[in-house]
Amino acid sequence: MLIGLLVEIFLSRSTDEWLKLLNSAEVPCAPVQTVDQVFKAPQVLHREMLVQVEHPTAGTVPMAGIPVKFSATPASVRLPPPLLGQHNEEVLESWLGMNDKEISELKRKTVI
Repeated sequence: MLIGLLVEIFLSRSTDEWLKLLNSAEVPCAPVQTVDQVFKAPQVLHREMLVQVEHPTAGTVPMAGIPVKFSATPASVRLPPPLLGQHNEEVLESWLGMNDKEISELKRKTVI
């Protein structure tokens, strides 16, 4: 019952009203934003935290940019997200030391 009352009180005010009230009481606060709100924020756009990448099957896709910015060695998003299973063989060979026969057996059993 108490929880229901608290939820009702909480929902009775808008985000702006809560921010004004909390800020006036010097309570550190910020609104919780949706993903689309975050990627429209001026600071996020200024820091190039949303980049467009060409994907081989999906066309142009938005991706999160590199959060750490280095002046001497700037990083960039150069590749799209991989396709499902795109790196299976490479990982199985280089990380697990599997040979072609073992990988073929996994494919035959539809493990990969």
